[in-house]
Amino acid sequence: MISRILTSLYYVEDVENLRYALSVMDFDWALSQAQYAGAPLFVAVTKAVYIITGNLPVAFSIIGALGLFLLIYFTLNVLQVPLVSLEGGLTALLIFFSQAIWLASNRYLPDVLAVAGLMACFYYLVPDHYQIKQVYKGCFAAGLVLGIKLVYFPFLIVPIVYAFISNNKFLPCLGYFLIGILIWLMPVIIATGWTDFLNLSADYTKNYFIFGLMNFKVTQIFSFIEYLWRDGLGGFWIDRSPFTLIISVGILFCTFFGIIILLSFDYPRAKNYVISGTLGLYAIWAIIFPNQYYGSIDVLPLVPFFLITISYGIIYFIVNYNYLSAKLMVLVFLFTNISITVYLVVQHMNPTALAQAKMYVDEIEDGKKGSLNLISVQSINYYLEAQKVKGKFYSVELDKDKIGGLKMGKVITIGEGPFLLKRNPKKVTAFHHNPEVNRNWADIWVYEY
Repeated sequence: MISRILTSLYYVEDVENLRYALSVMDFDWALSQAQYAGAPLFVAVTKAVYIITGNLPVAFSIIGALGLFLLIYFTLNVLQVPLVSLEGGLTALLIFFSQAIWLASNRYLPDVLAVAGLMACFYYLVPDHYQIKQVYKGCFAAGLVLGIKLVYFPFLIVPIVYAFISNNKFLPCLGYFLIGILIWLMPVIIATGWTDFLNLSADYTKNYFIFGLMNFKVTQIFSFIEYLWRDGLGGFWIDRSPFTLIISVGILFCTFFGIIILLSFDYPRAKNYVISGTLGLYAIWAIIFPNQYYGSIDVLPLVPFFLITISYGIIYFIVNYNYLSAKLMVLVFLFTNISITVYLVVQHMNPTALAQAKMYVDEIEDGKKGSLNLISVQSINYYLEAQKVKGKFYSVELDKDKIGGLKMGKVITIGEGPFLLKRNPKKVTAFHHNPEVNRNWADIWVYEY
């Protein structure tokens, strides 16, 4: 918790983005961006904690810590192993020091809490037990999880369908599922208005599916694999530290041995079908409809299952190869993985390149008399306006004709080169952050005219 609070206090960009989101949303989809419109329950819970604590970074730290705790708790429940066992302790250690989970839980987004909810649903709905009260809990939790992160719904399709058709309690199961949805959906409808809600929902859905299908490229398959390997599991990539080669070798060996031991378990056939169907369907969804801004969070629901496999692979390796060298290799793998995660967490305490650029523009604004013209892409302009940066904003996508004729006042382009204007910049300043912490706008250039 303390480490999450420390990293939160320094991650300026996300704090201010979410402060704006929390202040304007009030469940009204007409006032919110699409990424927050799909997470009303997350926003409501965060606002409640914020009201109690009076400190936004601390509120998000509590939510992040809660998400991590629930993720470990329900993952161990899925495995049916206690924390004090070798399997439970090792799995909890891998989850706690997972690069993807650590960074996502500190990014003030609903992803880790949502993944914890997915694991809870998986525990209650997947056929390891047939107690109908457990199934009811799973259906209710599934409805709630959609209010935390709506785009994770494909992960729940197979478990929910199985729960609906595997017993003679279809209507009660459906009822609990709908109650979970209505808890967060009704405030949204009331605040937005029924007509606006339907129109906005239709627009979001149409744009999401049409954009995904019409713009699908085969390269998205390779991008998905990269995100899963590099961001999800922390494997080696061409521009990453050579130490990640150690992690990569460990992942490959442990995954191989882990699959062997997991396949040897006497799981019910239906459970195997549900697990493979869930992971397969979600992977297809994440490939066809990737997140345009945070591609690495698409793979997050798959990460706990890979970590489970790696955990059992480590156990198989050290039990069946009971040599000192085998134990040393496992220790080197774990130490390297933990060290790189800690290093990235420390890097996370530094402001992002965009946050640095914003602070730099603030200094220009303070010393500038007269008009300040700011030119950038719409998403950066939205961020700067949310930070109350003063000036007249021009969008690269929408205002090309106006930009070419700018002659009066101070002109600054952010993240875009000097080709936008017909004269050379007087000053160019670059800002950077570690792209392994956040690949969005890892390099930002500010051009002053």
